[in-house]
Amino acid sequence: MRVHSKHLLVLLASLFSYANAQGTVPTFQHSVGGTNYALAGGDPAQGRTTTIPTVLVPVALSFEARNVAGKPLLLDAATDIRRVLGSPVFSNFVFPNGGTTQYTDAMLRATFPKADGWHTLLAQPEVKPVKVDVPLGSGYVLTSQQSGRSFAIVDVEFLQRELFRKIPRQDGKLVIFVTMNTAYYALGDATVCCSWGTHGVDRATGTSFVLASDLHDAPSVIEEDDVQPITEQLAEFLNDPLHDPMAHGGRGVQVPGNTFPAWMRPASQRPGDQGSCGGTAVASTYFLLEPTDTNPKNNVPASKGFISGSYHLQNVALLPWYTGAKEGLGATYSFPDATALPEAARPCPSRGGRGGAPPVPTAAAAPRNGPANGHQLIGYWAGYGAAGSTFPLRDVSPQWDVVIVAFATPDKAAPEGTMQFHTPAGLETGQFKADIAYLKSRGRIVMISLGGGGQHFTLADPKRVPNFVSSVTGIVSEYGFDGIDIDFESPSLSIAPGDTEFRHPTTPSIVNLISALRQ
Repeated sequence: MRVHSKHLLVLLASLFSYANAQGTVPTFQHSVGGTNYALAGGDPAQGRTTTIPTVLVPVALSFEARNVAGKPLLLDAATDIRRVLGSPVFSNFVFPNGGTTQYTDAMLRATFPKADGWHTLLAQPEVKPVKVDVPLGSGYVLTSQQSGRSFAIVDVEFLQRELFRKIPRQDGKLVIFVTMNTAYYALGDATVCCSWGTHGVDRATGTSFVLASDLHDAPSVIEEDDVQPITEQLAEFLNDPLHDPMAHGGRGVQVPGNTFPAWMRPASQRPGDQGSCGGTAVASTYFLLEPTDTNPKNNVPASKGFISGSYHLQNVALLPWYTGAKEGLGATYSFPDATALPEAARPCPSRGGRGGAPPVPTAAAAPRNGPANGHQLIGYWAGYGAAGSTFPLRDVSPQWDVVIVAFATPDKAAPEGTMQFHTPAGLETGQFKADIAYLKSRGRIVMISLGGGGQHFTLADPKRVPNFVSSVTGIVSEYGFDGIDIDFESPSLSIAPGDTEFRHPTTPSIVNLISALRQ
């Protein structure tokens, strides 16, 4: 069959639109330097308006942890939905580039300033509230003693899975989940913290989505306000709509979505920091923080915001910041404040070694000479990485007095309180035990650390104390450790409301752990 070229273009365009309607929101490709980048919306070269159907989902988070009255702690975003609908997310505002439109449309028009008549708008949404119960191991609530205001920290992957169990596949629509006063940690590890949400394509349903927090009467430690976190995640979604938030890029792992040359964080954004590598994607890995964000790891996100009317908006890096201002792109690098990023991204310096990894040091450890000086050097030996990622225990420098092996972890397949430890990957058990004995023969103390970053541990049932005692005793005896280091981190062992005297705690898990340790 012969098809005229014009008809073929129309056919391909209709097929492209149909494919988007059956899955993700509409996207288009823009080429820079021979690399194609996907963005949400319609092609600016066509000069049309694309309106993306949206579903707005206010999320009520009910935490298993109880308040002083014994009721579940509840953070419900439904009370803020009217304010979100009136914000620049869905309503028209005046922006610095001369347009009166929505935040995301103004951002894209700043990226492609020569695209006349081109718009990408969010439709007025369907509103579908949902409630999610958050168990102790998947989130916790911090409450300011001074103000009484609450702030939650939640496992972002847990919440994404739970939300899409309640919201079915939404073909061609953008689902915007809104939580209240909530930040998130990644990888199921509470120490990989914090972000304001996530975005992309849900792996289970194929639905385009944004998950972000609205801030309402949040504790004063938080520098952002109202819809700023939502605008951050929305902007990142439009700049990288095919991102897979469940895929985490390690060495040699290809993550779906746009990939850029590795970029440096602007040093001026974090006082005292001379800049560090931010990643190869839109925003940083795990935390999804903008180059304009100011927080180091494990702090509540803090950004340089932009105020429009009565709303705070996120300053975000535009596509030209990552790629350079060329091939149809504008000459500004940030939005709404064009001065937030005055120049394009600087590439990360080469780190040398294989696969970009730093070269292994070859200097010999300094010998330990002279009498003791009354101080001890104590450090962790991390054996939980991939095979070949660490060195044998016996090669630890003799300068170290106490070597703590990390980690023995809660055994989730066994009854509560049970701990487990396995010889680190790539090491032989007999040799590992011999290395422990070798260090001890040289006067070093070798301990096993219990817990680890983000591992959830609880000992609420006193009948489970023997599980802890027997499993830890077995680990110490089998490997010949001198003792134990306690490293149970949040959200483990959360203090119950009203438990305010640390000398005489009443929280069951803490009381039982003290008993178990004494045994």
